[in-house]
Amino acid sequence: MKKNFFITLSLLCLLGCGGGGGGTGAGDPAPTSAILYLSTTGVIPDGQLIQGVTVTVNLPAGVTMQSVTPSGLTAGTGSVVIDPANTDASSVTFTTLGATPFGKGEFTTVTCSIAAGHVPQATDFIVAPGSIITSNTTFETIPSLSVTFAADIH
Repeated sequence: MKKNFFITLSLLCLLGCGGGGGGTGAGDPAPTSAILYLSTTGVIPDGQLIQGVTVTVNLPAGVTMQSVTPSGLTAGTGSVVIDPANTDASSVTFTTLGATPFGKGEFTTVTCSIAAGHVPQATDFIVAPGSIITSNTTFETIPSLSVTFAADIH
């Protein structure tokens, strides 16, 4: 009888103590920045390249744009012109111009800061292309192209 009592007591102690780590773990740290990598996708008509892309990026609450820079296909040679008339705390409108015409792919990086208490998701950012202009002499828009983005939130 004593043997069964001690076996039962031992099992209860083992099961009752559990293996949980206890504590109140803080989980993942809150994000402080977001980087959006903008790219063109679609079909470029034969004989045409891109000269410039105008985009509006709508920012979620608690997110502030820090910089917009040429990247990918326009890195080192392109320029960005921010439209102050269409830029405020919640959105930024800009045009990325290539010093030389470029094909489809990444063309701009938008770097943002995230205020404490905010945890935006990639789907909270909205990228709306205004126009994608050809490099030919008439500077026509290319309706068969669109702008997509990838977000790195950390």
